[in-house]
Amino acid sequence: MAEVRISRHDALASIDSSGGRRVLRQLLKSGPCSRRQIAQTTGLTEVAVSRSAQRLIAAGVLVEKKLVNVRTQRGRPSIDLHFSQQYFVAGIGIRGYTQWVEVRTFGGELIDLRKFSCQDLTDPDSVLRDCSNELKSLLAARRIPMQRILHLGILIVGVIDPHTGWVVRAENLGWGRVEIRKRVSRLTGLPVSVENMLNGMNLQQQLESSSDCESTLLVSVALGIGASVIIDDQVVRGHGAAAGQLGHQKSLSSQRICLCGRMGCLDTVASGRALLLANQMIDTNTSPIQDGFVARFRELTHEAQSRPDVAKQLQEAGRELGIAVSAAIPLIDPEKIAFTGFVVEDDYFFNAVMDELLWYGVGNSAQRVHAERFQNSGEGAPTSFASLSLTMDT
Repeated sequence: MAEVRISRHDALASIDSSGGRRVLRQLLKSGPCSRRQIAQTTGLTEVAVSRSAQRLIAAGVLVEKKLVNVRTQRGRPSIDLHFSQQYFVAGIGIRGYTQWVEVRTFGGELIDLRKFSCQDLTDPDSVLRDCSNELKSLLAARRIPMQRILHLGILIVGVIDPHTGWVVRAENLGWGRVEIRKRVSRLTGLPVSVENMLNGMNLQQQLESSSDCESTLLVSVALGIGASVIIDDQVVRGHGAAAGQLGHQKSLSSQRICLCGRMGCLDTVASGRALLLANQMIDTNTSPIQDGFVARFRELTHEAQSRPDVAKQLQEAGRELGIAVSAAIPLIDPEKIAFTGFVVEDDYFFNAVMDELLWYGVGNSAQRVHAERFQNSGEGAPTSFASLSLTMDT
């Protein structure tokens, strides 16, 4: 077989060709499969799938493998399409308590992931430069040329406008309005997509799910509280790209000032930061960013085993979150609710949340919801988002 010339331009052109994106998206979801299977699932004709596959094979994006010996009907034996090992996607994740870069093959195989801490997380220019340099260092260590990276996905906590590539605001990072996509593209030389962290995690969860769930609510409780809503396979963004800001829903029990400047947000009573403040494990005068948040919260959950007052605090915070999530269920009618974040790991907190959701599991209501913990800090989501960005219709 002739060696395929590596060219990002040719690879991206084959992806952009008619049907190319839909073929690749199906392979990302289902894994290796035949042209006939792709046609049956996507609604494309077998001729259209074959043409797209040939372009993708010629560009080195796909390869043919695994000859099927048993013929189900006349014609050529079925051959499965696989992602090649020649092209990669990269990712950058930026949260208030952790930052990382990662590289995977286009098909999803992890090549490397590196965690690090930016020196001044409140300085966007410094953070973006540090992340770009860490990514370049990782690629150099793995001897992967930039030309073989098809796309870079960046996930950031906060309100993100993916269409413009701007952070609108990110209180837990101390950021205001910041342009991201063009800056990082200049620093790395890569095509870039930017998205809210939780939307990226929700998309990753759907991509990796064995079920065909099309409507999900992902709720994260870490430093702050956030959510992502996918309805009928579409991310709900809302006016100003601020959908999912669950932590800024009003709590009737709170009279505290939130980082957003308003009084009484859910974040002030049910987030990890609020619980640490209530137990004087962090100082009210510190910035939103502080090392050791996760470790300190785990100390708090350990104390709850022998201190009923701490256990009660965690339960009350969980109840507050459960009430807020319950109010959202009739509005969005999700098939599944997934909870993630280091606060959700605590059983006192999580069980209290689930107690508030029991109401939706009884009676004849059409809104019956499956709820579960989704143990993921976001790793894998930036590269999954990068792959999905390449396969989304434009």
